[in-house]
Amino acid sequence: GKTIGYYREKSHDVVPVQHCPVLAVPLNTALALCRDMLQAAPSFVKAARDLQLLLIRATGDVLVSFGCGAKRINKFVLKSGATALSLLGNDVVETIEEMFFKRDAENFYQINFEQNLRLIRLVTDYLAPARGDAILELYCGSGNFSLFLAREGARVTGIESNSAAVREARANAALNSISTCRFERANVNRLDDSIF
Repeated sequence: GKTIGYYREKSHDVVPVQHCPVLAVPLNTALALCRDMLQAAPSFVKAARDLQLLLIRATGDVLVSFGCGAKRINKFVLKSGATALSLLGNDVVETIEEMFFKRDAENFYQINFEQNLRLIRLVTDYLAPARGDAILELYCGSGNFSLFLAREGARVTGIESNSAAVREARANAALNSISTCRFERANVNRLDDSIF
């Protein structure tokens, strides 16, 4: 009885979606394969309550994660050009402006690649960070802006309440050999001087 779709406005009623015209082609392909999986092996995804899909622009792969609330059931990948999902093995890395970012379907990212590039350029151009500038980024996520600011020479402190995003941000800093950026898990609404 599982259905893949979107919630109807102001409700938790699921409106079935066979094909979404605003999704990239690989995401629609993954969506169809997930639907097939639900029909072929309903017991496998019996506890699934949500589905997360993430397109990795650098490779064309799609990360797929079924979950039941906070608990993930299984993570899969649809490799570019493949016709079936396979279990996710290694870390997946996205490339943005010659920087590397680990990706996981469960974390939040700016999902429109081109708009994200525009946002990154807008922020770095507006702030025009100079070597040694101190910058505080609130709600920093996995370092989407922080790492680009630090690459320009600024000393950046990123604050984020999601522990998975903080772990990912730290890994991204290491992946890019950036040492002038630190990430702290904290509630932005309850910061005190000790964070600085």
